Amino acid sequence: MTKKIIAVDLTFPDQTEFYGPRPNDKHSTYPKRQKLRGKLRLITSQPTSLASVEIRFKGMSQLHWRHPLAKSLLASRLHGSKLIRKSKHVLLHDATIPSGVTDLGFEVTIPGYVYPSYSTDFMSIQYLVSARIVPVGKFAKDIQVERPVFVRKTLMPKDVAQGMITGYQVPQRTMHGQRPHWLAWEFKVPKWACIGNEVSFVGCLRPLQEHVLVEKIQVDVVQEELYHDDAGPATTTRCLL
Repeated sequence: MTKKIIAVDLTFPDQTEFYGPRPNDKHSTYPKRQKLRGKLRLITSQPTSLASVEIRFKGMSQLHWRHPLAKSLLASRLHGSKLIRKSKHVLLHDATIPSGVTDLGFEVTIPGYVYPSYSTDFMSIQYLVSARIVPVGKFAKDIQVERPVFVRKTLMPKDVAQGMITGYQVPQRTMHGQRPHWLAWEFKVPKWACIGNEVSFVGCLRPLQEHVLVEKIQVDVVQEELYHDDAGPATTTRCLL
């Protein structure tokens, strides 16, 4: 801080939420965009001239990967980052604020197409809201504060996610296949599942010849993370979790 600016405080909700689309809605999320509203509080000891006060929103994805089975220092590594979204809003320009407490409200638009916040040992997707205060003066230093905001997404409609509707059924997809000359199968499985919930499905088996014995039916749920480089499919890294 400076001699004139005693404290700077940035407040806004810790997270913003998006839900699944409403029936017959052409958009993939509800709402189409969210408004993140907050307040920037400046506490000054005397009237202070400011060149500008800005609110910035930035979303970044970062990848830090190393082959999990290779312990050598020469093991292949992959580092990268990508800008998801960036915006800036000017709250004040060439203005003087009085001594005491000054509150400046702001609003940041977060579109529904951005990725949800995410963090693993290999990859992270994070969003930051920052405030930049530029005092007037040749040797005055900029003041910057920042806070993370978490973007949450669910495929369930809002009424279902908030418990207002019971008995909701997840949309299903059909999976089928066969072992030639022996057995064919078809199952209807949920398109998605919530963490911590059971996954249930129904299906049928159709023998392609007489006297077919099914010894065992094994169901595996596999989570994978695929990292694609712009250089092409040859640089794709597959990591089985």
